[in-house]
Amino acid sequence: MKEFFFRYRGWLFVPSAVIMLALAKPTMLSLIIGFLVSFLIGEGIRIWAVGFSGVTTRKSELDAPILITAGPYAHLRNPLYLGNLISWIGFCIAAAGGAALWAQIVIYVSVIASYLIIYGNIIPLEEQFLEKQFGEPFREYLKNVPRMFPSLKAYNKQNGTWVPRVILVAESQTIIMLLAVAALLILKYMHILNF
Repeated sequence: MKEFFFRYRGWLFVPSAVIMLALAKPTMLSLIIGFLVSFLIGEGIRIWAVGFSGVTTRKSELDAPILITAGPYAHLRNPLYLGNLISWIGFCIAAAGGAALWAQIVIYVSVIASYLIIYGNIIPLEEQFLEKQFGEPFREYLKNVPRMFPSLKAYNKQNGTWVPRVILVAESQTIIMLLAVAALLILKYMHILNF
C-alpha cells in the first residue's frame, strides 16, 4: 500500500486540488499572499533541496545513490515534503480569500488531510529503504535530524553538494503544476472559470 502512495504521489493530490478550486473565492490580496508563500517559500525550499538530491526525486521507484545530509537535509530529513506543504498552504491562502468560513475550513482540511495521508505512508517507506541502503550512517542521521520541522542546528556530518544544473530537469514537472494551479486560481478570481 505504501508503494502505491509513493508511485502515485503527485496524482493523489488531485481530489483535494479539485475541492480547493471548486470552493475557491480568491481576492487580489489572497492571490498575492498565497502565491508569495507557494512560489517563494515552498518552491524555494524545494529548489534548494533538489539542487542537492537531483533527479532521483522524480523516479517512481525508490532510489538513493548516496545519502544526502547537506544543505536543507542537514536541518530536516524531508525538505521536499515541507516545501510541498508550504506551497499547498499558499494555494489554500490564495483560494480561501473571499470564501465563506465553512468553505475555507473544507479547503484547508482537504489539503492537510491529503498531505498527512499521502506523506504519512511515503515517509516511513522511504526511511525503511534508506536504512536498508545505508545502514548505520542513516540510523545516526535519523537520530540527529528531525523529520519535518527544521532544526536551527545543522547536522555535523554533511554529505552532498548543490548542483544547480539539475534543478530545471528535476523541478520542471512541479513548476508546471504550480503554474497550472496558479492560473486556475487567477481564472477563478477573474470569474472566467466558474465551477
